[in-house]
Amino acid sequence: MLVAGAVSAVVLDPAVPAQRALQKHRADVNSQVAKYIDCATKALLACEKKGTSTAPECDIQNPAASTIADAAAKAKFVDAIGTCTSKLDFLKKGPASDYSLVGCPGDSDPVTPGDQPYADYSALQAGVPAAVADAIVVVTPILQVLCDGSPPNSEPLPLDCQAKGAQLLSKYLKGVGKCQSKCENDYKGTKGNGGLTDSPGQCSIGLSSDPNFNACIANEKSKAQAKMPIDGAVGLTFAEFQSLEVAVDTSLNNTNNDGYNQNDCP
Repeated sequence: MLVAGAVSAVVLDPAVPAQRALQKHRADVNSQVAKYIDCATKALLACEKKGTSTAPECDIQNPAASTIADAAAKAKFVDAIGTCTSKLDFLKKGPASDYSLVGCPGDSDPVTPGDQPYADYSALQAGVPAAVADAIVVVTPILQVLCDGSPPNSEPLPLDCQAKGAQLLSKYLKGVGKCQSKCENDYKGTKGNGGLTDSPGQCSIGLSSDPNFNACIANEKSKAQAKMPIDGAVGLTFAEFQSLEVAVDTSLNNTNNDGYNQNDCP
């Protein structure tokens, strides 16, 4: 999502006056990214629900180019993504120049190997919608195949499977994302202790050894997996949903570490 390579961590301690404002600014920006992901995903799911094919009909990378026949649904989708974007304000808690002081998160050029820093927080804000869209479209075709929606068709069961699977995956992503945010901003050792223990594994799903963080993740996995299977043997099975979880976990871990635990400044 914002994502990729790893170097040394940037530790910010709110108990240190000179670091308090930076810590709050970083936490706010990462919270806004999580809210944007949730907002954009909800808009996409609402649009696709009005479609008639298992093939993507609502284009999150370019909403205006969506092929959905329902003109009202398309217009609502375009407006919804615009609303999600308008809520981003990365300078709410500090200046654009704070970007380099928190480790230059994000990747301004996904084509070039390694993370290519943005100029500042304003530039990162402008790049978030495209970065989130690129991450979401990676999962969509996987779900399409698992729900027997490929080749594209208009059969009720595949359509229902994709809709329910995407909704459940969205809730799972939001839930475990909150676990990671609480962990990274925990300075008391009650949510994962990621505040002063900045490392790639401390608040990473499947890698952390912290019992409080792992309990939070386990709870979210349990809630999601309790809904399995979707549409029985012809739909999304428990094992298939677990494979989707792994893909989401990897992406979330990368995004989380990029936002909190890496210093990609030149």
